[in-house]
Amino acid sequence: LEDLKIFPPDKRDLAWNFYANYYLRRLPKILEGHTKWISCLTLSSDGKLIFTGSDDNTAIIWDVASGQQRFVLEGHSSSISCLTLSSDGKMIITGSGDNTAIIWDLASGQERAVLNGHTDWITCLTLSSDDKTLITGSEDNTARIWDVDTCQERAVLKGHTDWITCLTLSSDSKTLVTGSDDNTARIWDVATGQQRAVLEGHTGYIDCLTLSSDGKTLITGSLDKTARIWDVESGQQRAVLEGHTSWIFCLTLSSDGKTLFTGSADNTAIIWDVATGQQRAVLKGHTGPITCLALSNDDKSLVTGSDDKTAILWDLSPPEKPADILPLPKSK
Repeated sequence: LEDLKIFPPDKRDLAWNFYANYYLRRLPKILEGHTKWISCLTLSSDGKLIFTGSDDNTAIIWDVASGQQRFVLEGHSSSISCLTLSSDGKMIITGSGDNTAIIWDLASGQERAVLNGHTDWITCLTLSSDDKTLITGSEDNTARIWDVDTCQERAVLKGHTDWITCLTLSSDSKTLVTGSDDNTARIWDVATGQQRAVLEGHTGYIDCLTLSSDGKTLITGSLDKTARIWDVESGQQRAVLEGHTSWIFCLTLSSDGKTLFTGSADNTAIIWDVATGQQRAVLKGHTGPITCLALSNDDKSLVTGSDDKTAILWDLSPPEKPADILPLPKSK
């Protein structure tokens, strides 16, 4: 407060404590521990844990409330490029430049299985909604479908002419979308492994993508500095979002599909209105490219990871009205 004198003497301590606690609570929380850049991250479903993967070959599990490390997962012999968490919160799977994916037990932090099959760097992975099927994408230009229980490879999807950089599954796990350095996104039938459509429009590598919860809308982000909104059924482009001044590395949608979050090599994250394609806010705080981001299930917290070796936890909840808690005295 600039001038506590506007409050009666017996209310000044209360006023100061409210404002100090309110603004301190909303300051971004910075997690430090990795020795190289953070390449991927996710949040637990209850928002209590953050999982980060790094170019230092490790993944770290963090406690959100304290900002402290719970486990450091060591097992890969090269950079961790991607990770995903099971829906029951019992396992985490990491993909790496050592061409393998590792399944970890979250309760103990121990390695459960190593999946071998790709002939080059694993760049992306995702789990089906029932946690029984894992899909990995690689710089060997293929995506592979795995049975999680047996750890056996079920299918190899071929079609891209360059590295697969990103992938996502529909909520019913029947449709897979992959993005590639060949500047295209491709839609696949998971059951048959057949390619259904090729989406063309970007003029640079597609580095990230996400599907709406109903599976009808796809959003892609690219090194051409744009994000594009697509209709999945028709394969037609609906909108181009322009605002970043450098490559878009990561993106995610709010649970209702109305808000998009993008992270970029321009060191910022942008919040977009999907219906209008307009920017709502620009988040600044990192000193290096934002390489990954994740949204809590209640859409109230966003975590961004960066080349500056830090992760920032942003509070997206609507600000409370101070007047509802501590009425300001009327000016004389």
